[in-house]
Amino acid sequence: MKVICPACSATGNIDETLLSAEGRDITCPRCRHSFHVLPQRSGVEIIQQRESMVCPKCRAEQAVSDTCVSCGVVVQKYIRSVESARDLERLELNKLKSDLRRVDSWYSSLFDRRLASLMVRVLSLLVLLGIFMTCSMNGARRNKFYAENTEAMRKAAEGGPNRSKPDDNRILPQLGAFERLVGEAANQCLSQCDRYSIAWYDKSEPGMNMYRDHYLDSTMTEQLEALRAAKCTVDRDFRALGTPSQPYWPYYQKVKALYNVYNSLYNLATTPETHYYDFRGIVSKNDAELRQIINELEGLRPKQASGGAQ
Repeated sequence: MKVICPACSATGNIDETLLSAEGRDITCPRCRHSFHVLPQRSGVEIIQQRESMVCPKCRAEQAVSDTCVSCGVVVQKYIRSVESARDLERLELNKLKSDLRRVDSWYSSLFDRRLASLMVRVLSLLVLLGIFMTCSMNGARRNKFYAENTEAMRKAAEGGPNRSKPDDNRILPQLGAFERLVGEAANQCLSQCDRYSIAWYDKSEPGMNMYRDHYLDSTMTEQLEALRAAKCTVDRDFRALGTPSQPYWPYYQKVKALYNVYNSLYNLATTPETHYYDFRGIVSKNDAELRQIINELEGLRPKQASGGAQ
């Protein structure tokens, strides 16, 4: 029988045959503490000493009896079967632990743990050394490439013989034609927006037209088709534009700004289903920005790009 000291938690075994039914006092050999020990009783003995019992299977409380009134199980037989099952589980667990110990001892005998730890550290250092050497070699190759090609890269950045010079005689006329095309398309968008304002927005106060249905007449519908066709042409020509040399970059940037304003006007002219709070104010703002860019293009336009937007 296993005994645990309540003072120092020391454990020990005692022969259960030496204990009477009332138990006996024993002294802990470690801390010299004296405590009373009772004999260990089985579940059947505990149940037999009670006036009432709880069925170990269905948990129904009843008078002490060999058979449960609720489920009909034989109490002593059921308790012994449960204890036997626990003993079998304990045996299986002990067997599993012993198997694990044998496997662990086999691996321990095959590989010494200290030697394995040392090998892991050495391998880690070798991997780090290989990575460091690879990075160093790549850095040396990169520095060698820069040293051999610095002059060529500088000439290429400055527009030297390694860089093809833009053909301004071909690009500038394209920019001038594109400027005229975008100007005409933007004016068409403004005309369509004026039709929307007269038909829907000018007849009411700002904000009163937010939920009124917008109906297109035949003129508006035809103009919408024309605007979409012009948009396809403008986008195609914009993608085909080349980049001029550096002296003509301000003109090139203004043409791109003109294209961006045209896109804003196109979105207003081709979305009649959208309701705006201040439609006339939005159109006027885009119109003023369009006229300002056209006036600035007058002073930036080179001779090769004659005939700007009107």
